[in-house]
Amino acid sequence: MRRVRMIFLLLVSLIFGLCGCGSSVQKTGDTDNTREIRYHDDGRIILTYSVYSVSSEITKAVNEFNKVNQDYYVEIQNFGEGKNNDISAAILDFDLALVNSQAGDILQVDESSYEKYARMGVFDDLYPYMEADDEFDISKYWENVIAACEIDDKLFYMPANFNVNVMFGKASVWEGKNTLTVDETIELLEGLQEGEELVYHMTRKDFLSDMMNNASNHFVNWTTGECNFQSEQFMNVLKVAKFIPAEFVYNENEEHYVSKLRNNKILLYEKSGWDYRDIQYIKAYMGEDIVAVNYPGATSEGNTISLFSQHTYAMNSDSIVKEGVWEFIKFVLSEDYQKKKKS
Repeated sequence: MRRVRMIFLLLVSLIFGLCGCGSSVQKTGDTDNTREIRYHDDGRIILTYSVYSVSSEITKAVNEFNKVNQDYYVEIQNFGEGKNNDISAAILDFDLALVNSQAGDILQVDESSYEKYARMGVFDDLYPYMEADDEFDISKYWENVIAACEIDDKLFYMPANFNVNVMFGKASVWEGKNTLTVDETIELLEGLQEGEELVYHMTRKDFLSDMMNNASNHFVNWTTGECNFQSEQFMNVLKVAKFIPAEFVYNENEEHYVSKLRNNKILLYEKSGWDYRDIQYIKAYMGEDIVAVNYPGATSEGNTISLFSQHTYAMNSDSIVKEGVWEFIKFVLSEDYQKKKKS
């Protein structure tokens, strides 16, 4: 349940399902690939939504879209079908379809390969569609979250939902300090006494996984394929990791984490998907006001957001029905659908 890009907030969500239907096929004429426009029995143009895993939310989004849109009908291409829940095998087939121009019009986004495929030209920039659509008002959305998803000033995917990953600490300890430098993080880790933790139950593997997910762009050039793990920044990550326990050893007699939070034996508590009630609980646990602190040892870009693949959409640059793809993405981002989804 770990990470992805930097910065804060937005609100919306997606959904879909595989509904059998008859269709007719019509060639589009001279094209650079073998794609063709297909028609549903009722005359609507069929959009293919390629996914590597199907959720009830995906099913709902597609079904709701198909109920109301008069021009387009969405079908799913599920690369996870028949894989016995082997998500790795499903993603591999999905990736192969992408690079071989065999994936659909709407694409589920895997955060681990998003940047790679964006730079390979697999995804289309959504900004021109937003700007050309008089019905779409980007100011209604969290612009800093949208900006966090940009690559080279282009928006290659749109999240309809996300989690913000934040560390919280007691105000008496962290007031005025909402970010940690590498040196400060190491100093804190070196000063811990037995039974004390900087971050509740964090292991070295957890930390390194977070760093690679959050900051891989600093170590991998997705345009050239060049990797650089000799940089000062990567050395700093390793410096911090050295002071974090290699593994967590369960102890049934261990002091409860709520008590440890109150007694400053845990300095930071991590949780994603916070809401107002969660924050009130943590304040009660700690016995005072709390402060949000950037992930220790992370880059200086801010807090991180976790994107959900079932809520994140991209437009295939190979699609020949891009106007329809935008209609679907706009639909799942719409206020009407968001309100209906929550009801």
